[in-house]
Amino acid sequence: MGTIDHLYSKYGGSAKFLVIYTREEHPTEGANKPAAWTHAPEHRDPRDLKERRDTACMFVRTFHVRIPTMVDDMKDTVSTEYDGRPDRIFVVGPDSKLAYVGGIGPSGFRPEETAPVLDKMLKLQRSVP
Repeated sequence: MGTIDHLYSKYGGSAKFLVIYTREEHPTEGANKPAAWTHAPEHRDPRDLKERRDTACMFVRTFHVRIPTMVDDMKDTVSTEYDGRPDRIFVVGPDSKLAYVGGIGPSGFRPEETAPVLDKMLKLQRSVP
């Protein structure tokens, strides 16, 4: 979450950031943990909302997430509506319309592409009397 944290540090005072924790993409139950996840605690795919919240809290603690984090429901409503799995970035403009729709991760997850969009939006907001 390094680049996201940088964006949050830079723009968090002027723009709202939110992480939506959705279905677990990398449960460790019954499988070997991916090499990149060796530092993550063991966790299984949550079976109910309480377990999903608990897993989201573990994610926030393990990866030191500073961005406010919400949890999608067990029907994956947000993830389905925005085609957000496994990860994706959206910038919502002041008019509540999508100003940026990032590609689907991990290959399409490019936080650095959001900086110019945020700069332009914030510049426009400052120029409005």
